[in-house]
Amino acid sequence: MKRLDRRPQHKLSTDYVGAGSFVVRDGAAYVNASYGVQAVDLSGRELWRAELGSRCLGVAPGRGEEIVATCLDGLYVLDAKGHRQWGTHSKKDVIHDPIPFGEGFVLVTVHSVHLLRDWNGTSWRYDMREALGPSVKSVRLVDALEMEGQLVLGVVDYDTGIGRVIVLDGDGHKRWMSDAGPLSGLFAAGKAVFIYCLSGYGRFESRMVRPDGKEIWKSDFAGTGTFHPDGTISMLVGSNESPTWDDWEYRRLMASGKSEKTVPARGHATARPLLARDGAVYFTGYRRPIDPSGSRVDYTSFSALPAALAFGQKTGISLQPPEFNLFFQRVTARGEHQVLLESPTSLSFSRPVEGDGAVFFTSGGTLMGFATGG
Repeated sequence: MKRLDRRPQHKLSTDYVGAGSFVVRDGAAYVNASYGVQAVDLSGRELWRAELGSRCLGVAPGRGEEIVATCLDGLYVLDAKGHRQWGTHSKKDVIHDPIPFGEGFVLVTVHSVHLLRDWNGTSWRYDMREALGPSVKSVRLVDALEMEGQLVLGVVDYDTGIGRVIVLDGDGHKRWMSDAGPLSGLFAAGKAVFIYCLSGYGRFESRMVRPDGKEIWKSDFAGTGTFHPDGTISMLVGSNESPTWDDWEYRRLMASGKSEKTVPARGHATARPLLARDGAVYFTGYRRPIDPSGSRVDYTSFSALPAALAFGQKTGISLQPPEFNLFFQRVTARGEHQVLLESPTSLSFSRPVEGDGAVFFTSGGTLMGFATGG
């Protein structure tokens, strides 16, 4: 492991809530805030803010220069200056960032997903209680992706953490779902395959499958990851149990699931890593500072995992979560692990974002951009 601890190229102070998707492009960053959306340039100067009336959960690029935002009360499309173009209110609380799908966006409420294309309203709706059970009061979306014109959702019961992968076609009809289990991760592993991971209740495994449910391989490890153009896969692998909770490891896998390379990483990884244009894989590791007066059991087994804390931070339904020691890191295209920076006692519940020649990490409301390459 190489420790760089270099100064970031960009350091932007923003109103970012500390969780949720954000966008960096054309010399500006667009972040979700407690009041709506804030735009700042790469020197940190505020360009505009859009007061949307409720807490914003995340933003995504729309058509052209548009920005799409989901707030607790609905979805809004903003122009390049932050003015509302169109949007829709939701009768149920929204719980996730906007999800691009086809020519529209998917809006996720406490137990349903809705496809929106314009002011005309919902094109279709799918109630996730059909897959999770009628007694489920609220879901947490683990992740979502579009694949071959279908929507792949990883959803869990907010109360139990037990969930399924659900595949919906372009009209919102269920085509396949996985068996129930402690779903913890979901990511694309190629053009027509994805990997979902189970972690907890004594199960740690990953499965590569096609959207029709055809299983390609199964492993005895779990984590999160991304895939490379040559078909190989990068995964951050670890356990939710002591002592391997502390430091996960990076694995480069062949398409068959066989490990090609393994290197130690720093911290517990929860957000999906980013494969940047320089061929490096960027990710954040989390380590909770040890309380000398507490026990080791309290430190791990009885602490909420970062993924669950991120949900509460984004939606505002929980108190301020414990702060972590953060490790902003990457594995280069040559396979060298580098810690770019350590940030003590802060929060970072976002996937890294690439834009304008840099990869941006978050530490609380601060965005830090590290130049790619090198």
